[in-house]
Formats: sequence, structure tokens, C-alpha cells
Amino acid sequence: KALPGYQKRLLELKEQREQIEITDEELVRDYYTIRMQLEKLRNLMRETLNLPAHSLSFIHPGRFVKITDGNVKWGWGIAVNFHKKIGRAVVSDASDYIVDVLLNCDPASTSNKPVPAPLDGKGVMQVVPVLLSLFDGMSSVRVHIPQDLRSAENRASVGNTIREVFRRFPDGLPLLDPIEDMQIDDPEFKKLIRRIESLEDRLLTRKEFKREDMLDLCSEYEKKLEIDTEIKEVKKNIRDVDQVIMKEELRGMRKSLRRLGFTNKENVVQIKGRVACEINASDELLLTEMMFNGVYTELSVEQILALLSCFVFQEKSGESAEMREELMVPLRLCQDNARRVATIQKESKLPIDVDEYVQKFKPHMMDVVYSWSEGAKFIEICKMTDIFEGSVIRCMRRLEELLRQLQSASKAIGNTE
Repeated sequence: KALPGYQKRLLELKEQREQIEITDEELVRDYYTIRMQLEKLRNLMRETLNLPAHSLSFIHPGRFVKITDGNVKWGWGIAVNFHKKIGRAVVSDASDYIVDVLLNCDPASTSNKPVPAPLDGKGVMQVVPVLLSLFDGMSSVRVHIPQDLRSAENRASVGNTIREVFRRFPDGLPLLDPIEDMQIDDPEFKKLIRRIESLEDRLLTRKEFKREDMLDLCSEYEKKLEIDTEIKEVKKNIRDVDQVIMKEELRGMRKSLRRLGFTNKENVVQIKGRVACEINASDELLLTEMMFNGVYTELSVEQILALLSCFVFQEKSGESAEMREELMVPLRLCQDNARRVATIQKESKLPIDVDEYVQKFKPHMMDVVYSWSEGAKFIEICKMTDIFEGSVIRCMRRLEELLRQLQSASKAIGNTE
């Protein structure tokens, strides 16, 4: 029932996307990408500056601080005092501190839920408690404020002082320098500042970015990206629905199981199917197929263990899989059987990539497991690979679980050896 709705929405989104025409889209994309990178880096810088260890010693009464709460821009206010949240014995995060800030508020808003004064209207000065994490900059400018700010007259006088400061600094208030003033001596933070300066320089020096309609074009480009994101989500929903309701796939599964001999023509489970039911630690179809094809009987115990490691190791490794000669034959037998199983599934019209299926059985742990089964110490096998020790242990545990299941599967067909 949901599928027609998803398909209709997908057509609507595609039509909306086609209607968005952006001049010099490649240029706009470059500009937008740099701006997004800058925003991300500035947020990281903001989080660092707002850390209590860096900021608390500068929050003095009378300090100009800039407050931004998501999309709500409060602008500049005056710090009055700060305190940590009740019940926070150990504090290390900016959200653990509350700062009382004198801000210009909308007269129509309540004291419980103050909102910024409109840009073209007159506001009233109120002391608003804000989280330290909402700081968007601290100025080097400080002014004298009355000790008692409970009276409206005193707060109004501070408002007059703020307007006078703005008049004296028409180009904007000077900020505390993170390095010179705040003494933040962190190599990573300095590297972050250099990256921000580099991106800002790219925005300022590239002439093409200075066109008057660039911000409007960016807004259109952002709408296009939002539509693309929704299109991907709708397509995913359509695929999910298809996977659930598509009868063709179910018929393909039944057909592949019949061709592999797991069921008969009446879809009754055969002995191979009962064996596969005993295995859930990895690919039961391929493991069962290899068992009935006699792969395990042709190999030594060490080779079998090394081969089974391909089924339980799913992590990435930076090095190429190098192995001894004794392991080439088991790996080839595994890949040949995997290719046969995947080919039958594909011929049965199941959505599978044969090469991708074959490659998912990774041989990176084969040499390690082979040496371990021969009695090598753990410290020795860890030196044989770049895989983390925890991943090696996890692989061994999964391998043990798989061996137990294969043992149960062998007993299911009467093999007790």
C-alpha cells in the first residue's frame, strides 16, 4: 500500500529538482562547499573556546559576549555572572555552566521565555541565563555595570552604554584573540585556525565568488541538495518495500534452494537443508555446499581452520592478504564453490553480484589462524598482521562458534567423527 505513495512522491521530487536552474552551478557548488567546511571548522573552534578551562577566567562582569542559540541570533550582551549547574560535582563541559547575560529582549516576550528584540524595534534589557556552550565569541571590551541590576533604570543605563560602545566600534567589537589573549597553546587548535584562515582566504581572493547574486544561488543550490537527500530516502523506502513484497524474489529463493538440493520440487527440506539449519554463524548455504562437495575431507585440520576464518573475518585490513602455498588450494576451493552458489542465485533472478559475493570471504586471517592451529603463540601471530589484537580474538571466538555449529551439522547427517 505504501509503494504507490512513495512512487508518486519520487516523481514530484524529480519535477521539483528539474525546475531548479542554477547559473554556473559548478562555481556555486565550490562556494557552498567552502562555506559548509568553514561553518564546521568554526563550530569546532567555538566548542574549543567555550571549554570551561579556556573561557571561565575571562567571564568577568561587564564583558561583551555574543550569544547564538541555533538559528536564534541574540547578538552582543553583557556578562553578569556565572555558576555551574546544581548537582554537577565534576564539570568539564560548556553545557555544565550557566552564565547570566544582560541581553536586549522583545518587550512582548515573558521573562520565562525571552526572545531577542526585533532588529527594527526597541527592546528592553533583561538578565537572561544562558548555557556557556551558546557563546559565539567574547570581546576584549569590558564596561562598568551596576552591582544591582534588578531595577529597570540600572538595566536601561547599561543599554545606553552598549549603544555607545557600538557607536565607537562601527566595524564591530574586537574579539579576544585565542592565542595572544586566551593563551590556548594547543597544536591541533592552531592547526584548526590555520585551516579556517586558508578557507577564508579562498573565499576572499577568488573573484568569481564576489558576484552579487552568489548568496541567492547558494540558497537555490541548498534547496536542490535537500531535494536530492529526500529523493535518496524515498528510493531507499521503495527498495525496502520491494524487498518485502516482491514475490519474484521469493520465487528466486525457492528456485535456487531447489537447484542447490536444499529442497525438492515440492519445497520440502532435504538433508542439505537440515544441515544448513544448524549453521547461523556465517553463510550457511556455502558452508553446507562445501561440506557435501567433500571440500573438508580433502584438507588437513589446520587448512580447514584457516579456510573457515574467511567466513568469520569481516573487518578491513590495510595490508594485502599474503599466504603460504598450503592455503592457496583451500582458498581456491572456497572461491569456486562461492562462485557456483552465487551464479545459481543470479540465474534464479536474485539480486546478487557474483564477484562481490565471492570477494566478501576475506583471506586476511588465513595465515594467522594456520600458524595458531600449529601451536604458535598469540604474540607471534599478532606480529604477522596489522589487524588489531581485539579483532584477532573476536575472530577466534567466532571461529570457535562456527566449528561447534559445523560439528552439530555433521551429527545431523550421522557423521560423528
